[in-house]
Amino acid sequence: MYCTNCGAKIPEGADQCPRCGKPVMNLKKPSSEAGPKDPEITSENRQAGSAAASGETAKTGISGTTQSVSGNTQSVSGNTQAVSGNTHKMKNGLMRKLLPVFAVLAAVIVLLALRTTRKKTIDLDDYVTISSRGYNTAGTASAYFDVSQFAEDNEKWLAEHYNTIAKKVKNKLGDDELVNMAEGYADSGLSSSLKAELIAEELQNSCISGGLDKISNLSNGDEVTWHWNIDKETAASVFGLKFRCHDISIKVDNLEKLKEWDPFDNFSLSYSGYNTMGTAEIAEYGTNIDYRYTYLLDKTEGLSNGDEITVCLVPNGSDELDENAYEEIKTWELDSGYEVKSIDSLRKKFTVSGLPDLTDVDLFDGVSVTFSGEDNDGTAELTGDSDFADSYGLTYRMDKSDHLSNGDTVTVAVTYNGDSLNSDTQDIFSGISGETEKSGDEDPYLDAINAMLAERGMKTAYRIKKITVSGLTHLPASAADLSDRAAEDLKKQAEDFISARTAEIYDSYAHVSVSSTDCIGNYFLKGDGETGTDNILYLVYKVTQNFQPLDSQGSVTASGDITAYVLIEYDDLHLDADNHIASMRGPIYYQGGSFRQDFDRNDGNGRDARNITGFRDLQEIKDSVLVPAEEFYKVEDNTEE
Repeated sequence: MYCTNCGAKIPEGADQCPRCGKPVMNLKKPSSEAGPKDPEITSENRQAGSAAASGETAKTGISGTTQSVSGNTQSVSGNTQAVSGNTHKMKNGLMRKLLPVFAVLAAVIVLLALRTTRKKTIDLDDYVTISSRGYNTAGTASAYFDVSQFAEDNEKWLAEHYNTIAKKVKNKLGDDELVNMAEGYADSGLSSSLKAELIAEELQNSCISGGLDKISNLSNGDEVTWHWNIDKETAASVFGLKFRCHDISIKVDNLEKLKEWDPFDNFSLSYSGYNTMGTAEIAEYGTNIDYRYTYLLDKTEGLSNGDEITVCLVPNGSDELDENAYEEIKTWELDSGYEVKSIDSLRKKFTVSGLPDLTDVDLFDGVSVTFSGEDNDGTAELTGDSDFADSYGLTYRMDKSDHLSNGDTVTVAVTYNGDSLNSDTQDIFSGISGETEKSGDEDPYLDAINAMLAERGMKTAYRIKKITVSGLTHLPASAADLSDRAAEDLKKQAEDFISARTAEIYDSYAHVSVSSTDCIGNYFLKGDGETGTDNILYLVYKVTQNFQPLDSQGSVTASGDITAYVLIEYDDLHLDADNHIASMRGPIYYQGGSFRQDFDRNDGNGRDARNITGFRDLQEIKDSVLVPAEEFYKVEDNTEE
């Protein structure tokens, strides 16, 4: 077959010209519909025919017949010589007898000449079939030349002229296959149908070709035209044939409608993990997807409910959806009858949902810091339930724990034992500010903790907590350092104590009731640090009592009011930051002093003397209590009567 555009020879079965690229359809039917029909013709037989033609067979067949005829000719020639001896006598009669013979021979010769030079005319358009198939906008057209039908319809003429055509094919075209076939089958002979088919094939290969003007991307309504390319000179001079042919056009109208193609039909994603830390993966692939395709997700981790994930379909091996990928997929699906309308049809957005929220936890819930000791020398200690820390491998650290003062700040930081970070003290406390820290935008320690907690469905907002030091006590420098509330609290305790203690002291030998208690001040003794007691506060009360002594039988023997000065002692007073009492020892009813008091007996028989607990006057207190203490304490007298 030869190209109708540039004349180049086109290989058997090619769809387009190798030189100019013009589309050309195979002119032959599929192998199941075309080809010689005689069963005796095989590749071996063809070889056998060629071998016979080369002189390897015995002197039989066509060559042998020719020799036999030649012998007869010689015999006739001899007879002719024998007759020639009586020529003169028979001349006139013989001529008269031969004249009819010569006339017949001349007629035969004329007929043979006319028959030899006459060209057979064939309408080639009858043997071309054009068809279309496929899908609208992606249809294809094909055409073939029915060489078998051509041979069948013209069998008689082609068979009759087989030998003549075979010799011309050999001499003019250089192809001796037809001659070899004839010589190889001289004994059995070639059937007329096979002769016709052999010539038809040779004719097609050397003279008849053509092609369609378009063969692909066809739509219903398109016109497809077959253009002939005929070597008329060779057809006439070698095969003795003339052809009638015209361009043949058909209108395409049988293409099926393209089906819509959805690469996300039945496609779905699944989400796991927790909100803000979720992951996505493909749960189900699309129904229309095969091994040629891959889905690409623009993100798969760190997902929150409401996030959008864009999924793209690309050819296997591609890492992005671009125009090249789109065209490749579009071409693939057109072949299957599907229409990929646009590159956007290969993308789809999915909204993340269903991720459970992480439960907020406070790493410091149940964990606290307690302070103890004196101001400027206090200590801090982490206290509380450590089960949480132990369960999840957390470690709590304070940036400082001793030599503390009220108002100082102690920072507590939490780290996860399973992280791979540098957890030295300076590192875990660096960059911290504020009372309760969220640790800023970047805190690898918090990230490590949250990664661990997320596996358990939890999260925390911070791992740092700052605590202000408070509750550290201080020693009052004087009684005036006590807050009003502290002073009132001490007085109330003292007065309750006096009432209860008075009844207890005199219970066995007198009925005593307190008529009045008047606080007339205090004495504040500040220690020098050597005594073991930091300070002593004496509240000084003037107590008026109704005193009724009892005899051994429990009978009242006398009655009278007495006045005594009483000291209520408080030791080691420590104040908090508000100067309230933080700690102390007391109240202690000072019993170091007593005096003797006489009462007139009720029966008139003299006086009844009894010991009274307390001091008769302030001077006695000073002499017996304060003066001895001055060696070890700085004494402050805050009494006023």
